[in-house]
Amino acid sequence: MHFWDCGGQPAFLEILPVFLTSRTTFLLHFDASKDLNSKWQSVHYIDGIQYDGEEVNLSTLMHMLNWMACVHSHLMKYGADGSIPDYPRMYCIGTHGDLLTDRKKEQVRSELISHYKDKEYAKLISDTLIIDNTSSGKGESEDPNIEVVRSAIIDITRNKLI
Repeated sequence: MHFWDCGGQPAFLEILPVFLTSRTTFLLHFDASKDLNSKWQSVHYIDGIQYDGEEVNLSTLMHMLNWMACVHSHLMKYGADGSIPDYPRMYCIGTHGDLLTDRKKEQVRSELISHYKDKEYAKLISDTLIIDNTSSGKGESEDPNIEVVRSAIIDITRNKLI
């Protein structure tokens, strides 16, 4: 099993096809506490020091849609009968859910879904989740969406990698 953290940087989108296989689950993360339409800026940390990259003309939303389209264009293969394959899968995961009310979480989730639901690549997306990543590993107080992601990773490991 390999984990690739591309940080959303444009350079990684360009080389992504080299790493794509059909036995993949993509976890496309975004900061749900920020406006999806705000301009995107890369941030790098070197030896604990933050370096802000230049702001680009694409919004977080447009970056996400580009990643979805790229994965779809390189990997989506339908069955002979036109069926949709089990893999690859993609989960859109909004982090910082602890900063949002339940109503705001649903608004962000619905907004993102509304932008991809009619696209061909929507067939790759298993779910869009807003999670409280500060609750991971905290037993009964853990955000149930974390278990959804955990189960997806376990599922691909058992069914495609072993």
